[in-house]
Amino acid sequence: MTKREAEDLGLENMLGRLFRFSDGKNNLALPASGGTQWMKLASVGLGNGEGEGLDRMVSGDSVGVVEVFGGLDGVRDGEAGQLLGGGDLDRLVAAVGEAQRLGANRQSYRAGDMWVGRYIARAMELDVEDKGDRARIKRAINKLIAGGYAKEVNRNDAHRTKRLYVELTATSEHTDNVSEMEAFG
Repeated sequence: MTKREAEDLGLENMLGRLFRFSDGKNNLALPASGGTQWMKLASVGLGNGEGEGLDRMVSGDSVGVVEVFGGLDGVRDGEAGQLLGGGDLDRLVAAVGEAQRLGANRQSYRAGDMWVGRYIARAMELDVEDKGDRARIKRAINKLIAGGYAKEVNRNDAHRTKRLYVELTATSEHTDNVSEMEAFG
């Protein structure tokens, strides 16, 4: 896992222990099923130490093993930065719409109060100051864009400087009765 993927997922403490396992075809193309599995390196006690029970496990040898990492359920190739962590589609689209209406729909977190993520944070009941929550917000923005409900638009701000904004698309108007799983599955 790259440092950026770990930061986006709030897994900095796992960096260096997580890796992808997939079908290693000669052309390195992804398998049709998208069958990448995240794995982690772990330490397992052999139980050959002194004493009984837990003492025997703690004082004995350990060996490194590979385990399936279930903390990224639903993650497939290239989707690590696009997980949607909560909130339903209608609320997220409404949040982007409100930010757009108020002109506070900048794509970058560095835009401060002008960041569209602040409105998404309210809709998802997340804290923009929390690094893990901020990663979930960014993934929600990416998912809205990938799903065709929002788009990135490059235009001038009030100071005539080119900035990237997030705006709703025509598709986003037709979200009534669409579940999160249907939209982002």
